[in-house]
Amino acid sequence: MSLFRSHQGKVSAKWLSYLGEYEKLFGGIRSSRLRILEIGVQNGGSLEIWGEYFNNFEVIVGCDINADCQYLVYGDKRIKIVIGNCNTDIIFEEIRGISAEYDLIIDDGSHCSDDVVVSFLRYFPLLADGGLYIVEDMHCSYWAEFGGGLYSPYSSQSFFKKLTDIVNYEHWGVSKNREDLLHCFLGRYMTNIEERHLCKVKKVSFSNSMCVVEKGCNSLGELVVSGSCHSVVQDYVNLPKDFVLLLEQGSNFWSNLEISPEESWVDLNAAIAERDQLIAALEADILSMRMSRSWKVTKPLRAIALLYRKIAIGVWG
Repeated sequence: MSLFRSHQGKVSAKWLSYLGEYEKLFGGIRSSRLRILEIGVQNGGSLEIWGEYFNNFEVIVGCDINADCQYLVYGDKRIKIVIGNCNTDIIFEEIRGISAEYDLIIDDGSHCSDDVVVSFLRYFPLLADGGLYIVEDMHCSYWAEFGGGLYSPYSSQSFFKKLTDIVNYEHWGVSKNREDLLHCFLGRYMTNIEERHLCKVKKVSFSNSMCVVEKGCNSLGELVVSGSCHSVVQDYVNLPKDFVLLLEQGSNFWSNLEISPEESWVDLNAAIAERDQLIAALEADILSMRMSRSWKVTKPLRAIALLYRKIAIGVWG
Protein backbone atom coordinates (compact mmCIF):
# COMPACT_ATOMS: atom_id res chain seq x y z
CA MET A 1 0.00 0.00 0.00
CA SER A 2 2.83 2.40 0.88
CA LEU A 3 4.51 1.66 -2.46
CA PHE A 4 1.35 2.57 -4.34
CA ARG A 5 0.86 5.80 -2.41
CA SER A 6 4.48 6.88 -2.93
CA HIS A 7 4.52 6.06 -6.65
CA GLN A 8 5.60 9.07 -8.77
CA GLY A 9 5.59 7.67 -12.32
CA LYS A 10 2.73 6.88 -14.67
CA VAL A 11 -0.74 7.30 -13.19
CA SER A 12 -2.59 4.34 -11.68
CA ALA A 13 -5.89 4.32 -9.78
CA LYS A 14 -6.97 1.51 -7.42
CA TRP A 15 -9.69 1.46 -4.76
CA LEU A 16 -8.30 1.43 -1.24
CA SER A 17 -9.78 -1.98 -0.40
CA TYR A 18 -7.95 -3.49 -3.41
CA LEU A 19 -4.61 -2.42 -1.98
CA GLY A 20 -5.34 -4.25 1.27
CA GLU A 21 -6.42 -7.38 -0.59
CA TYR A 22 -3.30 -7.30 -2.75
CA GLU A 23 -1.06 -7.06 0.29
CA LYS A 24 -2.66 -10.23 1.69
CA LEU A 25 -2.58 -12.07 -1.64
CA PHE A 26 0.90 -11.12 -2.80
CA GLY A 27 2.91 -10.86 0.39
CA GLY A 28 4.17 -14.44 0.21
CA ILE A 29 5.07 -14.38 -3.49
CA ARG A 30 6.65 -10.94 -3.75
CA SER A 31 10.13 -12.29 -4.48
CA SER A 32 8.97 -15.02 -6.87
CA ARG A 33 9.93 -15.01 -10.54
CA LEU A 34 6.43 -14.22 -11.77
CA ARG A 35 4.83 -13.86 -15.15
CA ILE A 36 2.06 -11.27 -14.96
CA LEU A 37 -0.71 -10.30 -17.38
CA GLU A 38 -2.92 -7.27 -16.82
CA ILE A 39 -5.91 -6.65 -19.06
CA GLY A 40 -6.51 -2.90 -19.16
CA VAL A 41 -3.57 -0.48 -19.08
CA GLN A 42 -4.88 3.11 -19.31
CA ASN A 43 -1.98 5.36 -18.25
CA GLY A 44 0.26 2.40 -17.51
CA GLY A 45 1.01 3.15 -13.87
CA SER A 46 -0.03 -0.23 -12.50
CA LEU A 47 2.52 -1.99 -14.72
CA GLU A 48 5.26 0.18 -13.22
CA ILE A 49 4.02 -0.53 -9.71
CA TRP A 50 3.88 -4.30 -10.30
CA GLY A 51 7.42 -4.06 -11.61
CA GLU A 52 8.57 -2.29 -8.44
CA TYR A 53 6.66 -4.58 -6.09
CA PHE A 54 7.60 -7.91 -7.75
CA ASN A 55 11.24 -6.95 -8.19
CA ASN A 56 12.22 -10.43 -9.40
CA PHE A 57 9.49 -10.78 -12.05
CA GLU A 58 10.12 -12.53 -15.34
CA VAL A 59 7.70 -10.60 -17.54
CA ILE A 60 4.79 -8.19 -17.17
CA VAL A 61 2.37 -7.88 -20.08
CA GLY A 62 -0.25 -5.16 -20.32
CA CYS A 63 -3.00 -5.39 -22.93
CA ASP A 64 -5.28 -2.52 -23.90
CA ILE A 65 -7.60 -1.82 -26.80
CA ASN A 66 -6.67 1.89 -26.79
CA ALA A 67 -4.08 2.44 -29.52
CA ASP A 68 -2.58 5.39 -27.58
CA CYS A 69 -1.12 2.89 -25.12
CA GLN A 70 1.48 2.03 -27.75
CA TYR A 71 3.26 5.26 -26.80
CA LEU A 72 3.82 4.15 -23.21
CA VAL A 73 7.56 3.63 -22.70
CA TYR A 74 9.16 1.62 -19.91
CA GLY A 75 12.82 1.54 -18.98
CA ASP A 76 12.52 -2.14 -18.02
CA LYS A 77 12.33 -4.24 -21.20
CA ARG A 78 10.57 -6.99 -19.29
CA ILE A 79 7.42 -4.82 -19.29
CA LYS A 80 5.60 -5.21 -22.58
CA ILE A 81 2.47 -3.66 -24.11
CA VAL A 82 0.06 -5.46 -26.45
CA ILE A 83 -2.46 -3.28 -28.31
CA GLY A 84 -5.83 -4.74 -29.26
CA ASN A 85 -8.90 -6.58 -28.02
CA CYS A 86 -7.66 -9.38 -25.77
CA ASN A 87 -10.71 -11.48 -26.67
CA THR A 88 -9.71 -11.84 -30.31
CA ASP A 89 -7.67 -14.80 -31.51
CA ILE A 90 -4.84 -12.69 -32.91
CA ILE A 91 -4.24 -10.80 -29.64
CA PHE A 92 -4.61 -13.99 -27.60
CA GLU A 93 -1.88 -15.61 -29.69
CA GLU A 94 0.36 -12.56 -29.29
CA ILE A 95 -0.04 -12.69 -25.50
CA ARG A 96 0.54 -16.43 -25.42
CA GLY A 97 3.58 -15.93 -27.63
CA ILE A 98 5.18 -13.75 -24.97
CA SER A 99 4.60 -16.35 -22.26
CA ALA A 100 2.90 -19.74 -22.51
CA GLU A 101 1.76 -19.43 -18.88
CA TYR A 102 1.10 -16.63 -16.39
CA ASP A 103 1.20 -16.70 -12.59
CA LEU A 104 -1.02 -13.65 -12.12
CA ILE A 105 -3.77 -12.47 -14.44
CA ILE A 106 -5.54 -9.26 -13.49
CA ASP A 107 -8.64 -8.15 -15.41
CA ASP A 108 -9.01 -4.39 -15.14
CA GLY A 109 -10.41 -3.99 -18.64
CA SER A 110 -13.84 -2.87 -19.84
CA HIS A 111 -15.67 -4.39 -16.82
CA CYS A 112 -18.55 -5.32 -19.15
CA SER A 113 -19.95 -8.71 -18.19
CA ASP A 114 -19.50 -10.24 -21.62
CA ASP A 115 -15.86 -9.17 -21.81
CA VAL A 116 -15.13 -10.33 -18.26
CA VAL A 117 -16.66 -13.78 -18.77
CA VAL A 118 -15.11 -14.35 -22.19
CA SER A 119 -11.70 -13.19 -20.95
CA PHE A 120 -11.80 -15.61 -18.04
CA LEU A 121 -12.81 -18.55 -20.23
CA ARG A 122 -10.08 -17.66 -22.73
CA TYR A 123 -7.19 -16.88 -20.35
CA PHE A 124 -7.78 -19.14 -17.35
CA PRO A 125 -6.23 -22.02 -19.34
CA LEU A 126 -3.03 -19.91 -19.55
CA LEU A 127 -2.88 -19.55 -15.76
CA ALA A 128 -0.20 -21.70 -14.15
CA ASP A 129 -1.10 -24.12 -11.36
CA GLY A 130 -1.07 -22.19 -8.10
CA GLY A 131 -1.73 -18.97 -10.01
CA LEU A 132 -4.36 -16.31 -9.29
CA TYR A 133 -6.92 -14.84 -11.69
CA ILE A 134 -8.18 -11.53 -10.31
CA VAL A 135 -11.12 -9.49 -11.58
CA GLU A 136 -11.42 -5.89 -10.43
CA ASP A 137 -14.43 -3.57 -10.38
CA MET A 138 -17.03 -6.30 -10.12
CA HIS A 139 -19.52 -3.67 -8.97
CA CYS A 140 -20.07 -2.97 -12.67
CA SER A 141 -21.81 -6.35 -12.94
CA TYR A 142 -24.82 -4.80 -11.17
CA TRP A 143 -25.32 -2.09 -13.80
CA ALA A 144 -27.28 -2.40 -17.06
CA GLU A 145 -24.75 -0.13 -18.78
CA PHE A 146 -22.17 -2.89 -18.31
CA GLY A 147 -24.46 -5.80 -19.24
CA GLY A 148 -25.46 -6.66 -15.69
CA GLY A 149 -28.09 -6.25 -12.99
CA LEU A 150 -28.77 -7.54 -9.48
CA TYR A 151 -30.70 -10.57 -10.74
CA SER A 152 -29.14 -10.88 -14.18
CA PRO A 153 -28.35 -14.54 -14.89
CA TYR A 154 -25.68 -13.50 -17.40
CA SER A 155 -23.70 -10.98 -15.34
CA SER A 156 -20.06 -11.58 -14.49
CA GLN A 157 -21.02 -11.83 -10.81
CA SER A 158 -23.49 -14.61 -11.63
CA PHE A 159 -20.80 -16.36 -13.63
CA PHE A 160 -18.28 -16.41 -10.80
CA LYS A 161 -20.98 -17.54 -8.38
CA LYS A 162 -21.42 -20.55 -10.66
CA LEU A 163 -17.71 -21.26 -10.31
CA THR A 164 -18.24 -21.79 -6.58
CA ASP A 165 -20.41 -24.78 -7.50
CA ILE A 166 -17.67 -26.04 -9.81
CA VAL A 167 -15.27 -25.95 -6.85
CA ASN A 168 -17.60 -28.49 -5.19
CA TYR A 169 -18.16 -30.60 -8.31
CA GLU A 170 -17.27 -33.91 -6.65
CA HIS A 171 -20.30 -33.60 -4.36
CA TRP A 172 -23.03 -32.96 -6.95
CA GLY A 173 -24.11 -36.60 -7.03
CA VAL A 174 -25.53 -36.36 -10.57
CA SER A 175 -24.22 -37.22 -14.03
CA LYS A 176 -23.48 -33.66 -15.16
CA ASN A 177 -20.12 -32.25 -16.12
CA ARG A 178 -18.80 -28.84 -15.20
CA GLU A 179 -19.45 -27.41 -18.65
CA ASP A 180 -23.17 -28.20 -18.25
CA LEU A 181 -23.38 -25.72 -15.40
CA LEU A 182 -21.94 -22.94 -17.60
CA HIS A 183 -23.78 -23.70 -20.82
CA CYS A 184 -25.96 -20.57 -20.60
CA PHE A 185 -22.80 -18.41 -20.57
CA LEU A 186 -21.04 -20.50 -23.20
CA GLY A 187 -24.04 -20.21 -25.51
CA ARG A 188 -24.80 -16.55 -24.88
CA TYR A 189 -21.21 -15.41 -25.32
CA MET A 190 -20.35 -17.90 -28.09
CA THR A 191 -17.30 -19.30 -26.35
CA ASN A 192 -16.12 -22.48 -24.62
CA ILE A 193 -13.70 -23.96 -22.13
CA GLU A 194 -12.59 -27.56 -21.76
CA GLU A 195 -13.43 -29.73 -18.76
CA ARG A 196 -9.72 -30.28 -18.05
CA HIS A 197 -9.36 -26.58 -17.30
CA LEU A 198 -12.55 -26.22 -15.28
CA CYS A 199 -11.44 -29.04 -12.97
CA LYS A 200 -8.53 -26.79 -11.95
CA VAL A 201 -10.81 -24.15 -10.41
CA LYS A 202 -9.59 -24.65 -6.85
CA LYS A 203 -10.90 -21.65 -4.95
CA VAL A 204 -13.20 -18.69 -5.63
CA SER A 205 -13.28 -15.80 -3.19
CA PHE A 206 -15.09 -12.48 -3.18
CA SER A 207 -14.46 -9.13 -1.56
CA ASN A 208 -16.04 -5.77 -2.29
CA SER A 209 -15.93 -5.39 -6.10
CA MET A 210 -13.24 -8.06 -6.50
CA CYS A 211 -13.19 -11.76 -7.34
CA VAL A 212 -10.13 -14.01 -7.02
CA VAL A 213 -9.94 -17.46 -8.59
CA GLU A 214 -7.09 -19.76 -7.59
CA LYS A 215 -5.99 -22.51 -9.96
CA GLY A 216 -4.77 -25.91 -8.85
CA CYS A 217 -5.65 -29.50 -8.01
CA ASN A 218 -9.06 -29.55 -6.35
CA SER A 219 -10.07 -32.50 -4.17
CA LEU A 220 -11.52 -32.88 -0.69
CA GLY A 221 -8.91 -35.58 -0.05
CA GLU A 222 -9.02 -38.24 2.64
CA LEU A 223 -10.75 -37.84 5.99
CA VAL A 224 -8.08 -37.25 8.63
CA VAL A 225 -9.04 -38.60 12.06
CA SER A 226 -7.00 -37.83 15.15
CA GLY A 227 -7.39 -38.67 18.82
CA SER A 228 -8.30 -41.93 20.59
CA CYS A 229 -11.21 -41.05 22.87
CA HIS A 230 -14.54 -41.71 21.14
CA SER A 231 -17.10 -42.07 23.91
CA VAL A 232 -19.90 -40.32 21.99
CA VAL A 233 -19.49 -41.27 18.30
CA GLN A 234 -17.31 -44.28 17.54
CA ASP A 235 -17.79 -44.65 13.78
CA TYR A 236 -14.93 -42.38 12.71
CA VAL A 237 -12.20 -44.52 14.25
CA ASN A 238 -12.88 -47.53 12.01
CA LEU A 239 -13.39 -45.70 8.74
CA PRO A 240 -10.98 -46.75 5.94
CA LYS A 241 -8.50 -44.11 4.79
CA ASP A 242 -10.01 -44.05 1.31
CA PHE A 243 -13.49 -43.34 2.68
CA VAL A 244 -15.53 -41.05 0.43
CA LEU A 245 -18.88 -39.56 1.38
CA LEU A 246 -20.94 -39.45 -1.82
CA LEU A 247 -24.73 -39.34 -1.73
CA GLU A 248 -26.28 -40.10 -5.12
CA GLN A 249 -28.73 -37.34 -6.09
CA GLY A 250 -30.47 -38.89 -9.08
CA SER A 251 -33.91 -38.31 -7.53
CA ASN A 252 -33.18 -34.81 -6.24
CA PHE A 253 -35.40 -32.42 -8.21
CA TRP A 254 -33.09 -29.47 -7.58
CA SER A 255 -30.04 -31.34 -8.83
CA ASN A 256 -31.61 -32.68 -12.02
CA LEU A 257 -33.01 -29.57 -13.67
CA GLU A 258 -32.03 -29.31 -17.31
CA ILE A 259 -31.38 -25.59 -16.91
CA SER A 260 -31.18 -23.32 -13.88
CA PRO A 261 -34.30 -21.56 -12.55
CA GLU A 262 -32.82 -18.24 -13.69
CA GLU A 263 -32.52 -19.48 -17.27
CA SER A 264 -36.03 -20.97 -17.09
CA TRP A 265 -37.34 -17.58 -16.03
CA VAL A 266 -35.63 -15.91 -19.00
CA ASP A 267 -37.05 -18.51 -21.43
CA LEU A 268 -40.53 -18.23 -19.88
CA ASN A 269 -40.56 -14.46 -20.18
CA ALA A 270 -39.44 -14.70 -23.79
CA ALA A 271 -42.30 -17.13 -24.50
CA ILE A 272 -44.80 -14.84 -22.75
CA ALA A 273 -43.55 -11.84 -24.73
CA GLU A 274 -43.92 -13.80 -27.97
CA ARG A 275 -47.45 -14.84 -26.98
CA ASP A 276 -48.40 -11.25 -26.12
CA GLN A 277 -47.13 -10.07 -29.52
CA LEU A 278 -49.23 -12.73 -31.24
CA ILE A 279 -52.33 -11.76 -29.25
CA ALA A 280 -51.78 -8.08 -30.04
CA ALA A 281 -51.46 -8.90 -33.74
CA LEU A 282 -54.67 -10.96 -33.69
CA GLU A 283 -56.53 -8.20 -31.85
CA ALA A 284 -55.37 -5.70 -34.47
CA ASP A 285 -56.56 -7.99 -37.27
CA ILE A 286 -59.94 -8.45 -35.58
CA LEU A 287 -60.35 -4.70 -35.10
CA SER A 288 -59.39 -4.08 -38.71
CA MET A 289 -61.90 -6.68 -39.86
CA ARG A 290 -64.70 -5.17 -37.76
CA MET A 291 -63.99 -1.74 -39.19
CA SER A 292 -64.16 -3.04 -42.76
CA ARG A 293 -67.09 -2.37 -45.08
CA SER A 294 -67.80 -6.04 -45.66
CA TRP A 295 -68.15 -6.63 -41.89
CA LYS A 296 -70.65 -3.78 -41.63
CA VAL A 297 -72.59 -4.94 -44.71
CA THR A 298 -72.92 -8.50 -43.40
CA LYS A 299 -73.95 -7.42 -39.89
CA PRO A 300 -77.72 -8.17 -40.50
CA LEU A 301 -76.86 -11.66 -41.78
CA ARG A 302 -74.80 -12.40 -38.67
CA ALA A 303 -77.66 -11.19 -36.48
CA ILE A 304 -80.11 -13.54 -38.25
CA ALA A 305 -77.65 -16.46 -37.91
CA LEU A 306 -77.27 -15.75 -34.21
CA LEU A 307 -81.05 -15.65 -33.76
CA TYR A 308 -81.46 -19.04 -35.49
CA ARG A 309 -78.78 -20.56 -33.22
CA LYS A 310 -80.58 -19.30 -30.14
CA ILE A 311 -83.89 -20.73 -31.42
CA ALA A 312 -82.20 -24.06 -32.17
CA ILE A 313 -80.70 -24.19 -28.70
CA GLY A 314 -84.11 -23.41 -27.20
CA VAL A 315 -85.84 -26.17 -29.24
CA TRP A 316 -83.26 -28.89 -28.79
CA GLY A 317 -81.88 -27.92 -25.40
